Amino acid sequence: MVCRDVKMLAKVQRQLAEWSVSVFAQAAGIAALGEMGYLEKSVEQISVWREGLAAGLERLGFHVYPGAGNFIFFRWEQEPVHIQESEGSQGQGYLYWALLRRGILIRDCSDYRELGSGYYRVAVRTREENNRLLQAIGKTLRTVGA
Repeated sequence: MVCRDVKMLAKVQRQLAEWSVSVFAQAAGIAALGEMGYLEKSVEQISVWREGLAAGLERLGFHVYPGAGNFIFFRWEQEPVHIQESEGSQGQGYLYWALLRRGILIRDCSDYRELGSGYYRVAVRTREENNRLLQAIGKTLRTVGA
C-alpha cells in the first residue's frame, strides 16, 4: 500500500496478520513440494528439531502437548496472572510480551476458544534459533522467579 497518511498506514498495519505469507513464499513452497527428497529430509530434520525444542520447554517447566507439526503448543501453568494483566494492552500473556521485547514473536493462544492465559504456540525453527528461544525463555523465567 502506498499512502502519505501515516495514521491511515498505522491503522491498516494493525489489521494485518502477524503470520502473513507472501506470494513469493507461497510459490517457493509449492515448488519445494515437487522436490520429494528435499521434503523427506525437511520432515525428518524438523522432527529432530521439534523433539529438542519440546524437551527444552519441558526442562524449563512447561507442559508440552503432543503433536507432529512444525510448531509446539505448550502451557505455562504457573504464569503470573498479575503480570499478564499489567503487561498486555490486548490480553496477551507475560511470556508473549517478555519475548517480544527480546525480538522474538510467539503466538499467545489465550484467545483460542475455551483456553485461558498461559497457552502458547511456537514454530519449530533451526537448532540455533530454537536454542535462542529456549535461552530467552530461561532468562524470562529467572526475572519472575519461576
